[in-house]
Amino acid sequence: MRAFVADPEDSGRTGKVHVVNLPDGRVIESLPALHNPDVAVSPDGSALYVVQTNLDVDIRDPARDELVIYDAQSLSARRKLTFMWRSLYNVVPAGPSLVFSRDGCFCHVNRTETLGDDAAHNTMLVYDVKAERFRERIITLPYQVTSYGPVPDETGIFYALSGRLGEAVAFADPLVHDEPPQMIDFGPDDPMRFQMAGAAADHRQASVWVVSRPGLVLRWDVVTQRMSEPTFVELPADCIVPLQAVLTTADELLLGVSPREAAARGLAVCVFAYAITRGALSLRACFPLDPPAERLALTPDGRELVALSRTERMLSVYDIATGEVRTQVERLGASPVSVAFAAYSW
Repeated sequence: MRAFVADPEDSGRTGKVHVVNLPDGRVIESLPALHNPDVAVSPDGSALYVVQTNLDVDIRDPARDELVIYDAQSLSARRKLTFMWRSLYNVVPAGPSLVFSRDGCFCHVNRTETLGDDAAHNTMLVYDVKAERFRERIITLPYQVTSYGPVPDETGIFYALSGRLGEAVAFADPLVHDEPPQMIDFGPDDPMRFQMAGAAADHRQASVWVVSRPGLVLRWDVVTQRMSEPTFVELPADCIVPLQAVLTTADELLLGVSPREAAARGLAVCVFAYAITRGALSLRACFPLDPPAERLALTPDGRELVALSRTERMLSVYDIATGEVRTQVERLGASPVSVAFAAYSW
């Protein structure tokens, strides 16, 4: 399996995408990139998508942002498209920039047009893989995207949204929707409001697990729009779930957990694994992350957790069943911040 690691090189004008052979931790190649690259791999593992920003182009120029598509095996560039208003929040990582639909037909590109006074126009640009172009239809969202992804048996994408005026979960299908037809906005008295850590799709049905930083958990059915009764998972004293540290396997909910000070810096110091049994959660195991990680991701088979430490410049691979370290790659670039995977047989 290959891992493609985005490295913004401390938010410089250029960056890199490091190609790592996961079984032995060998860095195969480092592809050149522009400012603050992010990565995604098509579900079949054949194509690497890199989104990046050209700081030499004016911010109002429609060619400022780029989507570059590579062959994931040969690492040769196939196509480059330009657009504008890619989501950049002056922090790294800023959240996922690219997400594929479950069938691999569409790649969703997160965009934010800043309007001043903390106002913004949040949209999702959709690249049609077969047509090899961006679709004219875009999806307009009420708040910034915290996390998003596909759900089983549906062609659309779920969104966990957060902004100065509120937080919500939503669902939209790029084939038919200009804005989410299904959305639950957490009201002023809702304990999830301004507390959401992130969300992840259930692998067995069209529902989404939504988790707050203090450990409140909800499950939202995107078809019926029903929200489950809230439950709390047990976390250590004075610990919370950092932003974007919510993952799911076929039968578990995985949460990165940290003391509040570390979580405020985006770090997870350990992982709690909760077994999902008929919709109920029970703690199965917890294991430490050494070093603490700013970004957590799962390999496509759901058996391994990959943790990126930007400060320590390290990639670590953990066996989810045992918590044991399988591989560690040290001195990986300047500031590794995100990762995508391609299973291969070549």
